Amino acid sequence: WSVSATVDGFRGVIEALPRHEQLQALTAQYRLDPLHELGMDPANLGADLLADYAHDFTAMHMPWMNGLARGAQQQLLVELFARVRGQELTSILELHCLFWRLERELTHIARLMTVTPSVLPQALTLIRTCDIAALDLQLIIVVHSALLRELSAPSSTAQRPSSGRRQVYRDWTARQKVLEGLTEDIPMQPGQPLFQEFLTDIQPRVKAVALFLELVAGPLGLDAAQVEAFLADLPQGSMLNAAALHAGLRMAQRTVADHKRAEAACGQFLERFVLEVCLPNATVIGHVERYLVDLFCCLAAGVPVVLAPNTTAGVTAGKGDTLHCGALAVLEGGVTIPRSLGLTLSVLRKLLFV
Repeated sequence: WSVSATVDGFRGVIEALPRHEQLQALTAQYRLDPLHELGMDPANLGADLLADYAHDFTAMHMPWMNGLARGAQQQLLVELFARVRGQELTSILELHCLFWRLERELTHIARLMTVTPSVLPQALTLIRTCDIAALDLQLIIVVHSALLRELSAPSSTAQRPSSGRRQVYRDWTARQKVLEGLTEDIPMQPGQPLFQEFLTDIQPRVKAVALFLELVAGPLGLDAAQVEAFLADLPQGSMLNAAALHAGLRMAQRTVADHKRAEAACGQFLERFVLEVCLPNATVIGHVERYLVDLFCCLAAGVPVVLAPNTTAGVTAGKGDTLHCGALAVLEGGVTIPRSLGLTLSVLRKLLFV
Protein backbone atom coordinates (compact mmCIF):
# COMPACT_ATOMS: atom_id res chain seq x y z
CA TRP A 1 0.00 0.00 0.00
CA SER A 2 2.85 2.40 0.82
CA VAL A 3 4.52 1.62 -2.51
CA SER A 4 1.31 2.38 -4.39
CA ALA A 5 0.80 5.64 -2.51
CA THR A 6 4.39 6.66 -3.22
CA VAL A 7 4.08 5.99 -6.95
CA ASP A 8 0.73 7.79 -7.10
CA GLY A 9 2.46 10.83 -5.68
CA PHE A 10 4.26 11.21 -9.01
CA ARG A 11 1.04 11.12 -11.06
CA GLY A 12 0.62 14.85 -11.63
CA VAL A 13 4.18 15.23 -12.91
CA ILE A 14 4.12 12.12 -15.10
CA GLU A 15 0.73 12.75 -16.75
CA ALA A 16 1.96 16.15 -17.94
CA LEU A 17 4.54 14.41 -20.14
CA PRO A 18 3.97 12.89 -23.61
CA ARG A 19 2.66 9.34 -23.32
CA HIS A 20 5.77 7.70 -24.78
CA GLU A 21 7.96 9.36 -22.12
CA GLN A 22 5.83 8.59 -19.08
CA LEU A 23 7.10 5.14 -18.09
CA GLN A 24 10.73 6.14 -18.48
CA ALA A 25 10.19 9.28 -16.41
CA LEU A 26 8.31 7.36 -13.70
CA THR A 27 11.12 4.83 -13.51
CA ALA A 28 13.63 7.67 -13.07
CA GLN A 29 11.51 9.24 -10.34
CA TYR A 30 11.18 5.95 -8.51
CA ARG A 31 14.95 5.40 -8.51
CA LEU A 32 15.29 8.61 -6.51
CA ASP A 33 12.88 7.39 -3.84
CA PRO A 34 14.05 5.66 -0.62
CA LEU A 35 11.96 2.60 -1.52
CA HIS A 36 14.34 1.88 -4.39
CA GLU A 37 17.30 2.11 -2.04
CA LEU A 38 15.67 -0.57 0.13
CA GLY A 39 15.84 -3.00 -2.79
CA MET A 40 12.25 -2.79 -4.02
CA ASP A 41 12.59 -3.46 -7.76
CA PRO A 42 9.21 -2.71 -9.42
CA ALA A 43 10.11 -4.65 -12.57
CA ASN A 44 11.14 -7.91 -10.87
CA LEU A 45 8.50 -8.77 -8.32
CA GLY A 46 7.62 -12.21 -9.63
CA ALA A 47 4.23 -13.34 -10.89
CA ASP A 48 2.70 -14.11 -7.47
CA LEU A 49 3.80 -10.87 -5.84
CA LEU A 50 2.67 -8.86 -8.87
CA ALA A 51 -0.76 -10.51 -8.68
CA ASP A 52 -0.99 -9.62 -4.98
CA TYR A 53 0.00 -6.06 -5.79
CA ALA A 54 -2.64 -5.86 -8.53
CA HIS A 55 -5.26 -7.09 -6.03
CA ASP A 56 -4.35 -4.42 -3.48
CA PHE A 57 -4.05 -1.82 -6.25
CA THR A 58 -7.60 -2.58 -7.39
CA ALA A 59 -8.96 -2.19 -3.87
CA MET A 60 -7.18 1.15 -3.48
CA HIS A 61 -8.03 2.68 -6.86
CA MET A 62 -11.34 1.22 -8.05
CA PRO A 63 -14.63 2.39 -6.48
CA TRP A 64 -16.75 -0.18 -4.67
CA MET A 65 -19.52 -1.42 -6.96
CA ASN A 66 -22.61 -3.29 -5.88
CA GLY A 67 -22.71 -6.72 -7.52
CA LEU A 68 -19.11 -6.73 -8.77
CA ALA A 69 -16.53 -8.22 -6.41
CA ARG A 70 -12.98 -6.90 -6.12
CA GLY A 71 -11.71 -10.08 -7.74
CA ALA A 72 -13.85 -9.43 -10.81
CA GLN A 73 -12.61 -5.85 -10.96
CA GLN A 74 -9.03 -7.12 -10.80
CA GLN A 75 -9.68 -9.53 -13.68
CA LEU A 76 -10.98 -6.68 -15.82
CA LEU A 77 -7.98 -4.51 -14.93
CA VAL A 78 -5.39 -7.19 -15.67
CA GLU A 79 -7.00 -8.31 -18.94
CA LEU A 80 -7.57 -4.78 -20.27
CA PHE A 81 -4.05 -3.64 -19.44
CA ALA A 82 -2.51 -6.78 -20.95
CA ARG A 83 -4.53 -6.26 -24.14
CA VAL A 84 -3.49 -2.62 -24.49
CA ARG A 85 0.13 -3.47 -23.69
CA GLY A 86 0.18 -6.49 -26.02
CA GLN A 87 1.45 -8.85 -23.33
CA GLU A 88 1.07 -9.54 -19.63
CA LEU A 89 2.19 -6.94 -17.14
CA THR A 90 5.63 -7.35 -15.55
CA SER A 91 6.13 -4.01 -13.80
CA ILE A 92 4.11 -2.22 -11.13
CA LEU A 93 5.22 1.11 -12.58
CA GLU A 94 3.67 0.20 -15.92
CA LEU A 95 0.54 -0.87 -14.04
CA HIS A 96 0.28 2.65 -12.63
CA CYS A 97 0.94 4.30 -16.00
CA LEU A 98 -1.72 2.22 -17.71
CA PHE A 99 -4.24 2.93 -14.96
CA TRP A 100 -3.68 6.68 -15.20
CA ARG A 101 -4.21 6.41 -18.95
CA LEU A 102 -7.19 4.00 -18.92
CA GLU A 103 -8.90 4.77 -15.61
CA ARG A 104 -12.05 6.15 -17.25
CA GLU A 105 -12.40 3.23 -19.69
CA LEU A 106 -11.78 0.63 -16.99
CA THR A 107 -14.31 2.18 -14.61
CA HIS A 108 -16.89 2.35 -17.41
CA ILE A 109 -16.42 -1.33 -18.25
CA ALA A 110 -16.68 -2.30 -14.58
CA ARG A 111 -19.93 -0.33 -14.19
CA LEU A 112 -21.35 -2.10 -17.24
CA MET A 113 -20.64 -5.42 -15.51
CA THR A 114 -22.68 -4.35 -12.47
CA VAL A 115 -25.81 -4.31 -14.63
CA THR A 116 -25.54 -8.02 -15.46
CA PRO A 117 -22.55 -9.57 -13.61
CA SER A 118 -23.18 -12.91 -15.33
CA VAL A 119 -21.62 -11.59 -18.55
CA LEU A 120 -18.17 -11.19 -16.96
CA PRO A 121 -16.66 -14.31 -18.65
CA GLN A 122 -17.95 -13.13 -22.03
CA ALA A 123 -16.60 -9.64 -21.35
CA LEU A 124 -13.14 -10.99 -20.52
CA THR A 125 -13.13 -12.97 -23.77
CA LEU A 126 -14.07 -9.85 -25.74
CA ILE A 127 -11.29 -7.86 -24.06
CA ARG A 128 -8.79 -10.51 -25.18
CA THR A 129 -10.04 -11.01 -28.73
CA CYS A 130 -12.21 -8.26 -30.23
CA ASP A 131 -11.10 -5.14 -32.07
CA ILE A 132 -10.05 -2.78 -29.28
CA ALA A 133 -11.67 0.17 -31.07
CA ALA A 134 -15.05 -1.58 -30.97
CA LEU A 135 -14.68 -3.01 -27.45
CA ASP A 136 -16.96 -0.52 -25.71
CA LEU A 137 -19.79 -1.02 -28.20
CA GLN A 138 -19.39 -4.82 -28.09
CA LEU A 139 -19.64 -4.84 -24.29
CA ILE A 140 -22.68 -2.55 -24.31
CA ILE A 141 -24.44 -4.89 -26.76
CA VAL A 142 -23.57 -7.94 -24.64
CA VAL A 143 -25.06 -6.33 -21.52
CA HIS A 144 -28.25 -5.24 -23.35
CA SER A 145 -28.70 -8.74 -24.74
CA ALA A 146 -28.17 -10.31 -21.33
CA LEU A 147 -30.86 -8.08 -19.81
CA LEU A 148 -33.35 -9.25 -22.42
CA ARG A 149 -32.44 -12.90 -21.86
CA GLU A 150 -33.26 -12.52 -18.16
CA LEU A 151 -36.89 -11.87 -19.07
CA SER A 152 -37.03 -14.54 -21.78
CA ALA A 153 -35.50 -17.33 -19.69
CA PRO A 154 -37.72 -19.55 -17.51
CA SER A 155 -37.96 -18.10 -14.02
CA SER A 156 -40.02 -18.25 -10.87
CA THR A 157 -41.69 -14.91 -11.65
CA ALA A 158 -44.90 -16.56 -12.82
CA GLN A 159 -45.35 -18.29 -9.47
CA ARG A 160 -44.76 -15.16 -7.41
CA PRO A 161 -47.54 -12.98 -6.04
CA SER A 162 -48.09 -9.71 -7.87
CA SER A 163 -46.05 -7.80 -5.26
CA GLY A 164 -43.07 -10.09 -5.90
CA ARG A 165 -43.39 -9.67 -9.65
CA ARG A 166 -43.48 -5.91 -9.27
CA GLN A 167 -40.20 -6.03 -7.34
CA VAL A 168 -38.58 -8.08 -10.11
CA TYR A 169 -39.76 -5.57 -12.72
CA ARG A 170 -38.56 -2.62 -10.62
CA ASP A 171 -35.13 -4.19 -10.23
CA TRP A 172 -34.88 -4.84 -13.98
CA THR A 173 -35.92 -1.31 -14.95
CA ALA A 174 -33.54 0.20 -12.38
CA ARG A 175 -30.63 -1.68 -13.94
CA GLN A 176 -31.81 -0.67 -17.42
CA LYS A 177 -31.72 2.98 -16.36
CA VAL A 178 -28.15 2.53 -15.14
CA LEU A 179 -27.26 0.97 -18.48
CA GLU A 180 -28.98 3.79 -20.35
CA GLY A 181 -26.85 6.31 -18.47
CA LEU A 182 -23.69 4.38 -19.33
CA THR A 183 -24.50 4.45 -23.06
CA GLU A 184 -25.31 8.16 -23.34
CA ASP A 185 -21.80 9.12 -24.42
CA ILE A 186 -21.24 6.29 -26.88
CA PRO A 187 -19.59 7.79 -30.00
CA MET A 188 -21.61 7.87 -33.20
CA GLN A 189 -20.37 5.34 -35.80
CA PRO A 190 -22.82 5.82 -38.71
CA GLY A 191 -21.06 3.50 -41.15
CA GLN A 192 -20.46 0.66 -38.70
CA PRO A 193 -22.91 -2.26 -39.12
CA LEU A 194 -22.70 -3.20 -35.45
CA PHE A 195 -23.56 0.34 -34.44
CA GLN A 196 -26.50 0.35 -36.84
CA GLU A 197 -27.80 -2.84 -35.24
CA PHE A 198 -27.45 -1.31 -31.79
CA LEU A 199 -29.14 1.93 -32.81
CA THR A 200 -32.13 0.41 -34.62
CA ASP A 201 -32.64 -2.92 -32.87
CA ILE A 202 -30.94 -3.61 -29.54
CA GLN A 203 -31.20 -0.26 -27.76
CA PRO A 204 -34.82 0.55 -28.76
CA ARG A 205 -35.88 -3.03 -27.95
CA VAL A 206 -34.52 -2.83 -24.40
CA LYS A 207 -36.03 0.65 -23.98
CA ALA A 208 -39.44 -0.55 -25.16
CA VAL A 209 -39.38 -3.47 -22.72
CA ALA A 210 -38.31 -1.17 -19.89
CA LEU A 211 -41.23 1.18 -20.57
CA PHE A 212 -43.61 -1.79 -20.71
CA LEU A 213 -42.42 -3.09 -17.33
CA GLU A 214 -42.43 0.36 -15.73
CA LEU A 215 -45.79 1.60 -17.00
CA VAL A 216 -47.88 -1.52 -17.62
CA ALA A 217 -46.54 -4.82 -16.26
CA GLY A 218 -45.41 -3.41 -12.92
CA PRO A 219 -48.46 -1.29 -11.99
CA LEU A 220 -50.91 -3.96 -13.18
CA GLY A 221 -48.94 -6.91 -11.78
CA LEU A 222 -48.78 -8.79 -15.11
CA ASP A 223 -47.31 -12.27 -14.91
CA ALA A 224 -44.31 -13.66 -16.79
CA ALA A 225 -46.49 -15.15 -19.54
CA GLN A 226 -47.85 -11.72 -20.45
CA VAL A 227 -44.34 -10.25 -20.47
CA GLU A 228 -43.10 -13.07 -22.70
CA ALA A 229 -46.05 -12.54 -25.05
CA PHE A 230 -45.03 -8.91 -25.51
CA LEU A 231 -41.40 -9.92 -26.13
CA ALA A 232 -42.52 -12.49 -28.69
CA ASP A 233 -44.64 -9.91 -30.55
CA LEU A 234 -41.73 -7.51 -31.02
CA PRO A 235 -40.29 -7.71 -34.55
CA GLN A 236 -36.96 -9.30 -35.37
CA GLY A 237 -34.37 -6.81 -36.56
CA SER A 238 -35.21 -3.12 -36.60
CA MET A 239 -37.62 -1.79 -34.00
CA LEU A 240 -38.17 1.43 -35.90
CA ASN A 241 -41.05 0.22 -38.04
CA ALA A 242 -44.81 -0.27 -37.90
CA ALA A 243 -44.40 -3.86 -36.71
CA ALA A 244 -43.11 -2.58 -33.35
CA LEU A 245 -46.12 -0.27 -32.97
CA HIS A 246 -48.33 -3.21 -33.92
CA ALA A 247 -46.77 -5.22 -31.07
CA GLY A 248 -47.60 -2.39 -28.66
CA LEU A 249 -51.22 -2.28 -29.81
CA ARG A 250 -51.56 -6.07 -29.50
CA MET A 251 -50.21 -5.82 -25.96
CA ALA A 252 -52.78 -3.13 -25.18
CA GLN A 253 -55.56 -5.28 -26.64
CA ARG A 254 -54.63 -8.23 -24.41
CA THR A 255 -54.11 -6.09 -21.33
CA VAL A 256 -57.40 -4.15 -21.42
CA ALA A 257 -59.25 -7.43 -21.95
CA ASP A 258 -57.78 -8.89 -18.74
CA HIS A 259 -57.46 -5.85 -16.48
CA LYS A 260 -59.94 -3.13 -15.63
CA ARG A 261 -58.81 0.47 -16.00
CA ALA A 262 -55.72 -0.58 -17.98
CA GLU A 263 -56.39 1.90 -20.80
CA ALA A 264 -54.55 4.77 -19.10
CA ALA A 265 -51.44 2.67 -18.44
CA CYS A 266 -51.38 1.45 -22.04
CA GLY A 267 -51.83 5.02 -23.27
CA GLN A 268 -48.83 6.20 -21.26
CA PHE A 269 -46.76 3.33 -22.62
CA LEU A 270 -47.71 3.97 -26.26
CA GLU A 271 -47.00 7.70 -25.98
CA ARG A 272 -43.57 7.15 -24.50
CA PHE A 273 -42.91 4.37 -26.99
CA VAL A 274 -43.49 6.87 -29.80
CA LEU A 275 -41.42 9.65 -28.24
CA GLU A 276 -38.60 7.76 -26.49
CA VAL A 277 -38.18 4.57 -28.52
CA CYS A 278 -38.93 5.72 -32.07
CA LEU A 279 -38.25 9.47 -31.91
CA PRO A 280 -35.61 10.03 -29.20
CA ASN A 281 -33.12 12.06 -31.27
CA ALA A 282 -32.25 13.07 -34.81
CA THR A 283 -29.90 10.12 -35.37
CA VAL A 284 -32.54 7.52 -34.55
CA ILE A 285 -35.33 9.41 -36.31
CA GLY A 286 -33.35 9.18 -39.54
CA HIS A 287 -33.78 5.39 -39.46
CA VAL A 288 -37.54 5.28 -38.76
CA GLU A 289 -39.60 3.53 -41.44
CA ARG A 290 -41.45 5.98 -43.70
CA TYR A 291 -44.84 4.38 -43.10
CA LEU A 292 -44.35 4.68 -39.34
CA VAL A 293 -43.51 8.37 -39.76
CA ASP A 294 -46.79 8.76 -41.68
CA LEU A 295 -48.67 7.17 -38.77
CA PHE A 296 -46.98 9.55 -36.35
CA CYS A 297 -48.05 12.46 -38.53
CA CYS A 298 -51.63 11.20 -38.24
CA LEU A 299 -51.25 11.05 -34.46
CA ALA A 300 -49.98 14.61 -34.47
CA ALA A 301 -53.11 15.59 -36.43
CA GLY A 302 -55.32 13.98 -33.81
CA VAL A 303 -56.11 10.82 -35.79
CA PRO A 304 -55.83 7.58 -33.75
CA VAL A 305 -54.11 4.41 -34.95
CA VAL A 306 -56.01 1.14 -35.17
CA LEU A 307 -55.22 -2.55 -35.57
CA ALA A 308 -55.70 -3.64 -39.17
CA PRO A 309 -55.25 -7.44 -39.44
CA ASN A 310 -55.82 -7.45 -43.21
CA THR A 311 -52.94 -5.10 -43.94
CA THR A 312 -49.23 -5.89 -44.26
CA ALA A 313 -48.20 -3.68 -41.34
CA GLY A 314 -51.11 -4.77 -39.14
CA VAL A 315 -51.77 -1.18 -38.11
CA THR A 316 -53.15 1.85 -39.92
CA ALA A 317 -54.56 5.31 -39.27
CA GLY A 318 -58.14 5.40 -38.08
CA LYS A 319 -60.79 8.04 -38.54
CA GLY A 320 -60.51 11.48 -37.06
CA ASP A 321 -64.19 11.74 -36.16
CA THR A 322 -65.57 13.31 -33.01
CA LEU A 323 -66.38 9.89 -31.56
CA HIS A 324 -62.68 9.13 -31.18
CA CYS A 325 -61.52 12.63 -30.39
CA GLY A 326 -58.76 12.45 -27.76
CA ALA A 327 -57.91 8.81 -28.54
CA LEU A 328 -54.39 7.62 -29.28
CA ALA A 329 -55.58 4.24 -30.52
CA VAL A 330 -58.84 2.40 -31.08
CA LEU A 331 -58.74 -1.33 -30.36
CA GLU A 332 -61.04 -4.16 -31.36
CA GLY A 333 -64.44 -3.82 -29.76
CA GLY A 334 -64.23 -0.05 -29.89
CA VAL A 335 -62.01 0.23 -26.80
CA THR A 336 -60.14 3.53 -26.90
CA ILE A 337 -56.66 4.22 -25.55
CA PRO A 338 -56.46 7.83 -24.33
CA ARG A 339 -53.80 10.35 -25.27
CA SER A 340 -52.40 13.30 -23.36
CA LEU A 341 -53.05 16.88 -24.39
CA GLY A 342 -49.37 17.47 -25.11
CA LEU A 343 -48.83 14.54 -27.49
CA THR A 344 -49.51 16.53 -30.68
CA LEU A 345 -46.95 19.21 -29.88
CA SER A 346 -44.38 16.65 -28.67
CA VAL A 347 -44.64 14.59 -31.88
CA LEU A 348 -44.49 17.68 -34.10
CA ARG A 349 -41.32 18.88 -32.37
CA LYS A 350 -39.72 15.46 -32.92
CA LEU A 351 -40.79 15.31 -36.56
CA LEU A 352 -38.91 18.50 -37.32
CA PHE A 353 -35.82 16.25 -37.56
CA VAL A 354 -37.30 14.12 -40.38
